[in-house]
Amino acid sequence: MNPANGIPYPTHRNSDALEAYDSFRRSRCLFFCLLLAGLVITQGSFWIVTLGNLDPAVSPAPAEATAEGTPPASPESRETHRAESLAIVLETGITLCNYVMSFSAVLYCLSLLIAMKLSLVSRLGGLAPASKAFFLSLIVMVLVLPWQSLISPSLAGTLFAYPELVQRYSAQLHSEHFMDTIYYYGRFTGLWVVTLAVLIAAQLRSRQATRLIYRQQIAPNETQPLTPLFPAADIGEKENLIR
Repeated sequence: MNPANGIPYPTHRNSDALEAYDSFRRSRCLFFCLLLAGLVITQGSFWIVTLGNLDPAVSPAPAEATAEGTPPASPESRETHRAESLAIVLETGITLCNYVMSFSAVLYCLSLLIAMKLSLVSRLGGLAPASKAFFLSLIVMVLVLPWQSLISPSLAGTLFAYPELVQRYSAQLHSEHFMDTIYYYGRFTGLWVVTLAVLIAAQLRSRQATRLIYRQQIAPNETQPLTPLFPAADIGEKENLIR
């Protein structure tokens, strides 16, 4: 115990817990980056279709073999081939994002939960922001998962399939009701903005918990006062002997 302020000197008894917490911190950052990249890709796919770069009537089709000596393709066929290739790329990217983001959302939530339990058991600190981050990650998981494919079409998640995007785009394009346009953008953009905001808030809360833990566990060890070579009591005894 420090006699100057009565505070015990920090020890390294939580070094194993800190290493374990740091591994979960890295995992959390990895899943956060995967979720963020998936959100960017899905939103980019939405705007590619919405801005008219893809005809809703065009669907991905396998390439047909052509014999040698066929005449050059017309501009219309080239445009159709370009649209089909773009549709294949979008469908593949959205499908891949659905798989990656679904697993990443669940694992992101679990990594925050295990890190919070580790902090609680090892008394590392930072439980208040860690619990808030875990609660926000639960909201992210609920928002991300494609409930329209898992439970009911009336329950929409941030993730979507390519046919659903094309179908809803075509429906609002030929609809005369303004509410259909509002629902279209709210479904694919509004829900995306809410998910992104909650995800960033969860990550910021988790970083705040990490800073508190490192400040309480690592910084005191770096500034631990050195034990004097000659304690004050020994110096006083030596002065008395000299006198």
